[in-house]
Amino acid sequence: MRVLFYASKNDDTVNHLRKMIESILKERKLDNNLKTYQAIESLSRTLQIPEDEPAIAVLIAHDRHELFKICSIRYLLRDLRLILILPDEQDETISIGHLLRPRFLTYIDSNLEAVVDVLTKMLGGYD
Repeated sequence: MRVLFYASKNDDTVNHLRKMIESILKERKLDNNLKTYQAIESLSRTLQIPEDEPAIAVLIAHDRHELFKICSIRYLLRDLRLILILPDEQDETISIGHLLRPRFLTYIDSNLEAVVDVLTKMLGGYD
């Protein structure tokens, strides 16, 4: 199981979440399965290459403009299990986020340990 992690900024929250994800994957001996991206274009190029291995994508939209950029490649995300982290809890932002059909949706200022819990459950069958 591949885990694709997208965040355009490296702030304390992003770094903390990435370290938690790395820890989970290391425990499951999947530490080589994490691919990180800071540009939508890089993520898009990766997703255009067919893979047999299933993937989970953890996507962080730091603002609504970035959320629109993620939505612009939603056709490439359709076969992935998505965890989407939104910049705010405004109704319009949430509606846009739902266009991506995430398995789990949360907000950047919420408790991101829930992301780790959901990711752990998604990885459950792939030990």
